[in-house]
Amino acid sequence: MANKPEQVLAKIVEGKVGKFYKENCLVDQEFVKDSSKTVGSYTKETAKALGGKIEIAKFVRFEKGEGLEKRQDDFAAEVANMVK
Repeated sequence: MANKPEQVLAKIVEGKVGKFYKENCLVDQEFVKDSSKTVGSYTKETAKALGGKIEIAKFVRFEKGEGLEKRQDDFAAEVANMVK
């Protein structure tokens, strides 16, 4: 990185910051139902179509597999209960 010109380094930093915001800021993330739009652009389009103002007041973040608990079965005890 030290051998690169200052202009190139500036573009690299700008790209990394843009990627960070795209991944971590809700309004800059891509819209789930249409990946060509961001959440922010979708809300603006929807507000314009409805003739009002839309404000994101609250959101919830879900992570894949979060809240799912794995069943703990004791197969030996189950067989023992069936035999009785």
